Amino acid sequence: MLGYFLFGMAVVAYTGQLGNIMFVWNVFLAYLPFLFVQLLYIYRQKNQPKKGVVILLSLLWLVFFPNAPYMVTDLMYFSGLGGTMYSIYFWVKLLYISSGMLVATFFGLNSLYGMHQLVLRRKGRVFGSFFLAAVSLLTGFGIYLGRMLRFNSWDVLRPFVLLSSIAEQLDRFAVLFSLIFAAYIAGTYIVYYLITQYGQSPREGLNSHPAN
Repeated sequence: MLGYFLFGMAVVAYTGQLGNIMFVWNVFLAYLPFLFVQLLYIYRQKNQPKKGVVILLSLLWLVFFPNAPYMVTDLMYFSGLGGTMYSIYFWVKLLYISSGMLVATFFGLNSLYGMHQLVLRRKGRVFGSFFLAAVSLLTGFGIYLGRMLRFNSWDVLRPFVLLSSIAEQLDRFAVLFSLIFAAYIAGTYIVYYLITQYGQSPREGLNSHPAN
């Protein structure tokens, strides 16, 4: 996270465009679900963890989780750089945005793995599959809300504004957009899960910490 912040400062200094700092902000938002899962694992190690705190951290994870795969959509900012392949700025920005996307993707997949492991322990594999499907669908729609309707995670505190905007603008494109990103999230997670589980016994996989 710190390394990407320094990278962002260097890009801003090189380009003179303060707007480039927004990618650092996006990576920070992608880091939050990772942080919430770490706190959840730490808190659950207490002798008598309060259920309310566990639920709160889980809800915070769910609300902020779409910020991680959302950074894939930042690749759209290359659309205005066509025909500039011999510009150093083009390649600096390519590395800057793509590395941010990779960092955000790691945070997101790692945090989803941590939550998935908790669900597997408590509810089993069938419920775990439903959990992944539900999270993927909700996150795909969350990315639509963020990219197309320009809502933020904290807009859940304005439910009436959020719901009215959804009711007004929900259409075929919104559904297809959400499904495409839901498939992307599920697909990338399955690959991450298989890689993480490779060489582990089922018991070792269920006992692994999300940061491992």
